[in-house]
Amino acid sequence: MDPEPDPETWRPIRRDYLAADRTTMANERTLLAYTRTFLTLTIAGASFLALTDHPVLVTIGWIFIPVAILIIVTGVIRFFQMRRAIARQMTSQIPRDGGDG
Repeated sequence: MDPEPDPETWRPIRRDYLAADRTTMANERTLLAYTRTFLTLTIAGASFLALTDHPVLVTIGWIFIPVAILIIVTGVIRFFQMRRAIARQMTSQIPRDGGDG
């Protein structure tokens, strides 16, 4: 088991920056998944409304559209929350004195 690093002397190494980059890319992929789900539900809802007169499918169409809006709003909010958390984590790890150590 690795000992806890000393917060006074600890500096991020390449592995830490690469981990932050992977986390950032995962956050972007998650936003793209929310966007894909939003587009799918919006298109499906609009298709049900435009192409059928069956009451059940029209109702489903009207349900899909607001759910899609909730999904994209949730995705965007979570994206920016995570982006802020990642930035905060990385800036808390950068030494403040600017010296070599």
